[in-house]
Amino acid sequence: MNRRLFTRLVSTAAGGLALGVHRSGAQPTAGALDASLNSLPGDACAVPAAIAKLQPMTAGVVPITDAERQERIEKARRLMKEHKLRAHKRVLRLCKAAGFRDPALSANLFSMMLEGAHSCGQAAGMRQVGEHLVHLVDLMVENSRRQRAEEAAEAAEAQ
Repeated sequence: MNRRLFTRLVSTAAGGLALGVHRSGAQPTAGALDASLNSLPGDACAVPAAIAKLQPMTAGVVPITDAERQERIEKARRLMKEHKLRAHKRVLRLCKAAGFRDPALSANLFSMMLEGAHSCGQAAGMRQVGEHLVHLVDLMVENSRRQRAEEAAEAAEAQ
């Protein structure tokens, strides 16, 4: 039995069991369901001819080894790390351009917030997390601007 036939039988059986009826009014059995599937022309569950002609393409397919799987996992981890490093460098450049007093610290904080937002988004939904993240970024930028303005005012007073 292939997967397609198994899925067809199980879904039909589940539907029949859920309804608790069969064409004859008797409780359905797996054999009766299989027979009724094959005997009903124009059945709503009938598979189109083009789909019915499809053949499995599993001949010659060799499963990957545990070692190959580990290599793929390591490659994925390496690529994710490289991506995060590039993203952090970009955030650092943006923090420098925005004039943060400590761009490295600010870039680290932004990166941690983004990582946390990603994790929270999986549980709480990205819209709410995204709105909160934008609010936090706005607060950090405003705080940086206020600090620069205060430093400029102090420098002007000292002259």
